Amino acid sequence: MSDTDPLATIDLTRPGRVRIGATRGEFNTEIGRPREYPDSVDLSVQTGTDSQILLTIDATAGDHATGHADIELTESDAEALINTISMALDTLEK
Repeated sequence: MSDTDPLATIDLTRPGRVRIGATRGEFNTEIGRPREYPDSVDLSVQTGTDSQILLTIDATAGDHATGHADIELTESDAEALINTISMALDTLEK
């Protein structure tokens, strides 16, 4: 996690196992702010091999823009994500 803002980032143990790609007819992957914001986003969580947790994110904007990310989390990565989300929830006004 970031030293300046613990809610900002989580450093993954195995960053080489993150796959980000263009899907469903798209041919380019762009890094940076999207030109179109998603109309829908699906998150799925599955168990994988070697005690891994697979987090998949699919986003769709308009008729053509889609994005896809597969993220393999170790147990410690998954726990860090849970803790970060929990801390973020605690900071929300109730």
